Amino acid sequence: MKIPKNLFLLILVTAMILSIFSGCGESKKLTVMLENNLGYDIEELYINVSNAKDWGELRNSGKILRDGSKISLTLSDSSAAGEYDLYAVDTDGDSYTFFDLPLTDGAKIALVAGSDSCEAVITPKKGDSITIPGSFAYGESLEPTEPAPIPLPDKTDELSQSVVVAGSNPELTVYYPSSMKVLENEDQVVTLDAVNDVDELYTNIYINVVDLNNYDDNFAAGETMAKTTLDAMADQLFENSFGDLLIQIIGAEFENGGDYYGATYYTWLSGAYFEENPGVPVRGVMQIRYYGPGKQLVVAHCAAHENRIQTYFEIARNMLDALDYGGDWSTAVPDSGNSGGGNYYNWSDPGDSDYDPWSDPGDWDYDPWSDPGDSDYDPWSDPGDGDYGDQGYDY
Repeated sequence: MKIPKNLFLLILVTAMILSIFSGCGESKKLTVMLENNLGYDIEELYINVSNAKDWGELRNSGKILRDGSKISLTLSDSSAAGEYDLYAVDTDGDSYTFFDLPLTDGAKIALVAGSDSCEAVITPKKGDSITIPGSFAYGESLEPTEPAPIPLPDKTDELSQSVVVAGSNPELTVYYPSSMKVLENEDQVVTLDAVNDVDELYTNIYINVVDLNNYDDNFAAGETMAKTTLDAMADQLFENSFGDLLIQIIGAEFENGGDYYGATYYTWLSGAYFEENPGVPVRGVMQIRYYGPGKQLVVAHCAAHENRIQTYFEIARNMLDALDYGGDWSTAVPDSGNSGGGNYYNWSDPGDSDYDPWSDPGDWDYDPWSDPGDSDYDPWSDPGDGDYGDQGYDY
């Protein structure tokens, strides 16, 4: 039977059309092996032909690709140039982007990270490996920055931490700021230092409780006798605690706190007070308080360079004011008038309108933070003073 010519043409055209559609539905594929050597686990992985409008589908199916592990990827071979773009995000939120990776079937891809950099090492079935640099970006919320500086202690710091002084009897709880830390707490002494002890190396505060014997009658006699007694105690404390490290006592003041008698002594100390000697004298302030019969004497001492001593004094003062140690005892007793030996430390009057506890008590226009123009200027007071240069230290 002969096939009509027009039917033959119809069959031929139909076959050609089917062949065309068949070819369109069978795009080529290629398979590559990707190895994660970034040093971090990959949470998201995308790869698509270069210049595509988006990254395409998630290639790791929501599974974490552990560091050192591999994954086989089947890609559409629709890139005319055989180039692909890759985007990965690790579990820290950091991203790695690679453009125009020349991939062929059976190729291996190793993703490698350096310091703030990354690269893809491509090894084809045949031929030498190729290294393609990529771009690295920190995650938006995880971008590392310089560590926030640890704040230095300040007089306005809240006293949010507490420690019980070892050996205190009755028990004494000391409150201190979070910008400070406890270094030691033993034998009735708790020592605190700045948390930031790099920028604040030559500083500290210690709180000491001291057993008292046969002093209660002295304090019961009134302010004059209390002053003299505190002077005598201070003399003994300076000798026992500092010895030759005490250079000079430059001022003192007395306080009747209502539920305590207190005294504050302003000093210069040898730099050898600190284990890492700064090579120049440092300032010191000792505050002592008597809280009544049956209580231990409370001593707070701070030491620092001159430009920081007032801050540490005020922090120590805040710590003392926060103590709950006085109980029902009161200083409201008649003054016996018994001087008991005089004003040992030449007490200055804190009620004086121009009184400055940081200065030489005999100099009423003295700058508490060292006036180099002062005629009777103490050479220990100001590193900028011409006489001070022999100390060999630059503040």
